[in-house]
Amino acid sequence: TKPGAAGRLRLTATALGRTGLSTLNSQLPTALPATGTVSVNDKLVRFTRPGLTEEYSVSVDGVRQDFIIESPPLNPQRSTLNQSAGDLRVELALSGARAEAAADGARLRLDGSGRALAYSRLRVKDATGRELTACLEVVSADRLAVTVANANATYPVRIDPTFSDADWVSLGSGMDSYVFALAVSGTSLYAGGHFTRAGGVPANFIAKWDGSAWSALGSGMNDNIMALAVSGTNLYAGGWFTTAGGVPASAIAKWDGSAWSALGSGVSVGAFRAGDVSALAVSGTNLYAGGYFTTAGGVPANYIAKWDGGAWSALGSGTDSSVYALAVSGTTLYAGGLFTSAGGATANAIAKWDGSAWSALGSGLGPRVPHFDPAVETLAMSGTNLYAGGFFITAAGGPANYIAKWDGSVWSALGSGMNNRVRALAADGAGHLFVGGQFSLAGTNVSPYIAEAILLPSVPTILMPPLTQTAEAGAAVHLTVDAAGDPPPAYQWYFNGTNLLSCTSSNLVLTNILFSQSGSYTVVVTNLLGAVTSAPAMLNVITAVERRPAAGVQLIGAAGSLLNVDYVNSLSATPNWLLLDTVTLASTSQYCFDASQPLPPQRFYRAWQTETPSVVPSLSLPGLVPAITLTGNMSGSVRLDYINQFGPIDAWVTLDTATLTNTSQLYFDVSALGQPQRLYRLIQVP
Repeated sequence: TKPGAAGRLRLTATALGRTGLSTLNSQLPTALPATGTVSVNDKLVRFTRPGLTEEYSVSVDGVRQDFIIESPPLNPQRSTLNQSAGDLRVELALSGARAEAAADGARLRLDGSGRALAYSRLRVKDATGRELTACLEVVSADRLAVTVANANATYPVRIDPTFSDADWVSLGSGMDSYVFALAVSGTSLYAGGHFTRAGGVPANFIAKWDGSAWSALGSGMNDNIMALAVSGTNLYAGGWFTTAGGVPASAIAKWDGSAWSALGSGVSVGAFRAGDVSALAVSGTNLYAGGYFTTAGGVPANYIAKWDGGAWSALGSGTDSSVYALAVSGTTLYAGGLFTSAGGATANAIAKWDGSAWSALGSGLGPRVPHFDPAVETLAMSGTNLYAGGFFITAAGGPANYIAKWDGSVWSALGSGMNNRVRALAADGAGHLFVGGQFSLAGTNVSPYIAEAILLPSVPTILMPPLTQTAEAGAAVHLTVDAAGDPPPAYQWYFNGTNLLSCTSSNLVLTNILFSQSGSYTVVVTNLLGAVTSAPAMLNVITAVERRPAAGVQLIGAAGSLLNVDYVNSLSATPNWLLLDTVTLASTSQYCFDASQPLPPQRFYRAWQTETPSVVPSLSLPGLVPAITLTGNMSGSVRLDYINQFGPIDAWVTLDTATLTNTSQLYFDVSALGQPQRLYRLIQVP
């Protein structure tokens, strides 16, 4: 119906029968009476006629309409010995809308308003619960039919399609409280927030939707999740929590698909208070976190920090107040928040980090006057343009009501903007910018809380090219290009100049890599306005060297003292400590390694000595250390080299030359702690 007008949608069964033997002698279903008995029982409405009952109820998926056929209709076109042959057929009449065929059923376009409803999710079961094959057919604009293969079915048979909004689909029964953050990885959707149940199952503050059901990620967190980000197969979560999966994790943690782990000691405010993470962004192998904190991994880091996979580091002197939003464009990181300076220089609510220094984006957003503290609460990239939304009414001194665009050199308003603060932005790469917040007007249009801005087209731009890297034979290699353009660009990958026909997305995944796949990889990014080719990414495939992670236990005590190192997998009132090793310290600081296979999800260690110590022994756990298996002849020498996974493919560094005391022994690479991912090679020394 037209907006504001009353109207009626009606879809009801009009005939019941069976399909015929042929198109020349098809069975016309028997017409059903137009009237019957209506009954209401709580939230269930029944319309009963001889041979068929219609039931109406409401579920999380929409309005459910069930047709119940009590007994098999007969087919008078067939012999009296076989009148139950042929598929069951129910014909439906539609008024108040027109029917259109859809891949998963039918789309009902309402008269007047044009709003679309989905009539789909058809399921048919017999009295034993056996699911029967069925199809929904659009016969004409005002007629539909359901056909059911009901051979050997036990009656009554229940036919169950559902009405729902054609543009929205519920995700199970949803959550029991707010969702603050979403992230997508492949076919999985991750949600974080304030909830403790998802789809009816326990899920503490975070859950995964696999397309059909919600599931928990381990035991989850102990407080709110405010930000999520995906990098490869890892999911990062930031928020207000202090534990993840039952292990200490101060405001930030990583899910690797099976278990949670902390990112070092996380973020904090001072020495004792856990920090808050409000924003996350991924650039290459680096993860950036913004929020309310002053240290990250024990290192001073004011409100923003970087995790490189092994250690935290500050971004210069950071900002002077909270960071609420982050966005990445190539190697440039944009930060928005409540701050007035970044890197010690004036930067009103927004700033840029180029990898080595902070800089302002013009004179920023404002105005900064008494009783008005401008803040950027959300950022989004579309092509090479940055969009900022939040609580401000000027950009570079000119009017910009709660939303503005930075094109790399100047600020500009988006029309007359909004009439209240903007909380969320999302760009689809197809020329649309979606805006959410507390407003009721977008420009001069009435648009409560959500609106869309139409952006201008742009030629393709490569923001970050694929990275040169080294990989071991048999491993999986991921080559990724970050590009922008409007209309959305298409991709074509090349290997040594040869077109890889099936490789046409922004990601190129090579599984079980072979030596013959070493070489040069490029990608051409194209749209209607032009094309651009990436710089070559070189791939070098090397022989795999056996290694595994080992816990590096750093012992501290008096040189020459004898320390006992024990471990236990869980702490209790009376833990059963087991001896790991006995170590005589050659210096005041020395490593002991736990190379157990496999390492448990958690393990605790202690160091002690029997005699009265001159220095009380202590220990620390800097992280997991690569334990590399050296092989060769006894008494022979082996040179161990390493190379960073990402970077020049000829930049090998000699780590050590070892004399073998056995044909196979472990070498622990302590120097790898806090460094980028390494690969290794063994060279037999004559």
